[in-house]
Amino acid sequence: MEFEETVTIQRPVDEVFAFMSNAENDAKWRTNVKEIRQVTEGEKGVGTEYRQVVKGPMGKGLDADLRYTEFKPNERVAFETIAGSVRPSAVIEFTPLSDSSTQVHMHMTWVPEGGAKAGAPMIKRMIEKDLKASYANLVKMMESR
Repeated sequence: MEFEETVTIQRPVDEVFAFMSNAENDAKWRTNVKEIRQVTEGEKGVGTEYRQVVKGPMGKGLDADLRYTEFKPNERVAFETIAGSVRPSAVIEFTPLSDSSTQVHMHMTWVPEGGAKAGAPMIKRMIEKDLKASYANLVKMMESR
């Protein structure tokens, strides 16, 4: 399954990238993140890992740890989910439209495996709803800074 979301944020690309490439900020704008923290030491980049708990059915916390697989400042960040029953991977691209405007394009891929296959249609709807709400939150948050 594939998911995409594209938004335009009225902020410079370096600000948008700095905020989004620090996954610890995800709990501030992503509607399904209960908690997230960096577990590897040092600068953020390829190999950086985060311990993440997301909201599951009936508010139950589900592990969804992630690792950066690509990190190009002000251009692109990619990750893979390394824990949990739903393990999507995603690429987020940052395109400056002007000195004060940035387009963010996220492309996520998820292959249902094991027990997630049976619930795939419901999980797909949840992911789509969360992405729309989360990226709307992101725009609102970034533009109010």
